[in-house]
Amino acid sequence: MIRIALWAVALLLMAAAVHIAVILWIPRLAPASAFGVLYQNAPDNKVALLESAETAALRPPFLDPYLPIGVCRFDLQGGPLRIEANLDSPYWAFSIHRANGAYFYGLTHAAAIDGKLSLELRDPGQTRELTVNPDAGPSDIVQLSVPFTQGYIIIRALAQTPSLRPGVVEALRATVCAPAAEPAKAS
Repeated sequence: MIRIALWAVALLLMAAAVHIAVILWIPRLAPASAFGVLYQNAPDNKVALLESAETAALRPPFLDPYLPIGVCRFDLQGGPLRIEANLDSPYWAFSIHRANGAYFYGLTHAAAIDGKLSLELRDPGQTRELTVNPDAGPSDIVQLSVPFTQGYIIIRALAQTPSLRPGVVEALRATVCAPAAEPAKAS
């Protein structure tokens, strides 16, 4: 009887180990996930709308027609990234993701001043440089330190009616997602 109980416990432990291993390996085995497709195909340092013809294949199914979406892929190895948006919408949200799709941070319209958002993403080394020389960064820009160098930003903006949608889409297109300009050095 003890032998059967030991076999049962061993079998349960092995089944648990297999299940945990499968769950941990699924993201690596599914490179064509929605996050993987977005990351691989989004342009660097430029907002791409998921509804445009050239990105139609990237669109996840069942998107809300009142919530246009833009994606910007970034790499901080060349320096900080500046995001500037003027989204005239009652609701918008920025979500910052790692290259593997893991969510890191989010901002909504509540973080904007008069509907405008200026944000700089920095890796820890760039953040240390900023803390050594605090006058190097403009004071009206939200500085965000991220513990990774590659990822992407998903931008969603609400168009309350179909007639407001073109304006919201244009505002998404006008969103700047580019390397931050180096501050001018005082002589």
